[in-house]
Amino acid sequence: MSSTKLTASQLRKFRSDVAKLKEKGLVSKRIDARSQKPTRHMLSQVKKFNDVLTGKAQVVHAPSRAKAKAYSDAFRTKGKSIVVPIEKGEHVRYAPKSDKIIGTRRAYGKVLKKEYTQQPMEGIKSLPSGKGIIYSVPLGNGLRSFDDIDDLANFMFPYETAERNPYLDWQRYVIIERVRAS
Repeated sequence: MSSTKLTASQLRKFRSDVAKLKEKGLVSKRIDARSQKPTRHMLSQVKKFNDVLTGKAQVVHAPSRAKAKAYSDAFRTKGKSIVVPIEKGEHVRYAPKSDKIIGTRRAYGKVLKKEYTQQPMEGIKSLPSGKGIIYSVPLGNGLRSFDDIDDLANFMFPYETAERNPYLDWQRYVIIERVRAS
């Protein structure tokens, strides 16, 4: 168990990061962050969950490991914990009755609601439709958003029919936001 040499301030920050990860449930409860040595494993855990430490992701706890593992295709999981990337001002929670992860945020005087399901979508027609729904698809470094399901289908049609399809089963990655006036 060799440990890396860190300066005093780096060691203090490392131990602080370990304590935050322990609080979020991503590091074992048996770890004593005050005396933790910077081992290769623990340094990799801090690096792996850096987005949680910087606020770019949030940890959601599922009722069981099996329910958390159902989300492993879309998100990183560890035990009962699911690491969900978030936007600025967004809060996510796990709804045990519907087995969905629900994210809400306020934007432009409205409340936007995202729902992440664990079941794969079976096509464009299985997406919910109605007034006040925005569909977003991650493409490249950003999101493309549509307020009509037909516009989304028309936009994604060339990707479905391409010879080398980089977005196979793209319906699984559609983010559905419900807009409510507040």
